[in-house]
Amino acid sequence: MLVEVLSQFTLANDQEQSAQAIFSSLHLWCVRNDSFTF
Repeated sequence: MLVEVLSQFTLANDQEQSAQAIFSSLHLWCVRNDSFTF
């Protein structure tokens, strides 16, 4: 799952979009897994 977050970070053009992509990916991942463990 971290790979998806990192790839979204790489694909995002500017820093603000990158941060938003990371946080939304992390949020969805946490919701799906009901935990905050990597």
